[in-house]
Amino acid sequence: LAAGLRMRARSFSMKSKLMSTADAVQWIKSGDTVTVSGFVCQGGPEQILAALGKRFKDTKSPSDLTLVVGVAVGDGKTRGMNHIAQDGMLKRVIGSHYEMCPELAKMCQSGKVEAYSLPLGSISRMFRAAATRS
Repeated sequence: LAAGLRMRARSFSMKSKLMSTADAVQWIKSGDTVTVSGFVCQGGPEQILAALGKRFKDTKSPSDLTLVVGVAVGDGKTRGMNHIAQDGMLKRVIGSHYEMCPELAKMCQSGKVEAYSLPLGSISRMFRAAATRS
C-alpha cells in the first residue's frame, strides 16, 4: 500500500479487519500511489479494482493516482486494471507489461498518463525491498 494509506491506517482503529469493497476503496485518496499484485488474471483483486473504477465513475475521486505494477492484471478485454483506466483517475503508471489491459495500454501509448516501463525482475526486487524495508 502507498505510504499515505499506511499512515491513515495507523491512525484508524479498526474493530474488524474485514470490510466491504466499497469501504476498502474509500481508503484510497487522490494523489496516492497504489500497487496491484497478480499475474494476468491470476490473483488480481478484481472486485477491488471494479469498486475503485465505479467510485471514480460516480464521484471523479480518487484522481491523479500513481499505479505501480509488475504485470498489469487483466483478461485482455474488460477485467482487471481496465476498470481503473479512466481519464483523470491515473496520473502515472510504472510497470513492465500492459498487454492484458488494452485500455490501460492505450492510455500509456497515447500519453494520457505518464508511463514508465521497467524490467519485471527490477520491479519484483523493488516490491521485495519495500516489504522488508531494506
